[in-house]
Amino acid sequence: MEYKLEFNNSKSKYFDLALELARSFDFFEWKKEGKTIRYRVKTLADSISNIYELIKIVSCWKSSEFYIDDKEINIALAPKIIRCVSGQRCNGYETRTADSYKIETNPCTVLAEMEKELELLIEQIETAVLP
Repeated sequence: MEYKLEFNNSKSKYFDLALELARSFDFFEWKKEGKTIRYRVKTLADSISNIYELIKIVSCWKSSEFYIDDKEINIALAPKIIRCVSGQRCNGYETRTADSYKIETNPCTVLAEMEKELELLIEQIETAVLP
């Protein structure tokens, strides 16, 4: 799973901290678009602690966008998703396309459902009376 976070330069007092964190990523790039500078970082799910901290800073900026495997995700839900991927459970997450929102099933939820089914099956086997 690949995470991508994009944000523009900001007048926020936390911009310098955000930029410092962004520069610490293996993949960091910026692009000037008129008077605006667009910053982009990418990371894999196995190294998510820095992106979690960066998202906490930039999630309220209008220009911020968050992607999982190139699907745009509602950035307000990003911290929940990252906590889920790092071992806690959640119900899913929203993806946004040009004309609609879609709820994606989160792998954690699928795993939890499989665990419940397996527990039921084990219980049935343990309580079965063999001839």
